[in-house]
Amino acid sequence: MPGDSFGFGIGSILTFVRKRYKQLKDKYNKQILGADEYWQNKSACRYGVLVWLGAVKRIKPVWIEKRDWRAWVVLSNKENFGLLRSV
Repeated sequence: MPGDSFGFGIGSILTFVRKRYKQLKDKYNKQILGADEYWQNKSACRYGVLVWLGAVKRIKPVWIEKRDWRAWVVLSNKENFGLLRSV
């Protein structure tokens, strides 16, 4: 939802190359819900990535000053924008 903020962990990541698009469509299209046109467009790609998210939670919107086009920010102990709590 545009404007909403979510925190999440990465459950798993699958990277793949062009040869596997037919297999991936057969296996994952129930979750991706891609029309044939979607898969036809993706068949020209050299590689791709599927990411499963885990522990998704709605959070209060947070302004993060960044100067790049990333759609998300990875938090670390060094760079956490005050969002990570000390354990």
